[in-house]
Amino acid sequence: MSSFNNTSTRVRSNFWYLLPIFGGIVGGTISWFAIKYDDPRKARKCLLLGVILTAIPIILMMMPLVMFGTTEHSRVPFDPVFHPPIKFL
Repeated sequence: MSSFNNTSTRVRSNFWYLLPIFGGIVGGTISWFAIKYDDPRKARKCLLLGVILTAIPIILMMMPLVMFGTTEHSRVPFDPVFHPPIKFL
């Protein structure tokens, strides 16, 4: 009695990493759909790379708002004559 065991994977090119690098989460999703059956490990890495490369700019854009945000909505006591050097919002 023979059993079908599909443990062999087809190795895909490393050029698939370029899609999430230039396309972010959309490119990672496309590369994941394209190679998920042939090389599932590389497909997972491409998807993760797309998520990380999309999250980094979002975090970097939010940091100044957190660091130099306005004090009108803050519950921390502050000196009313102090004005931060850069005022956002």
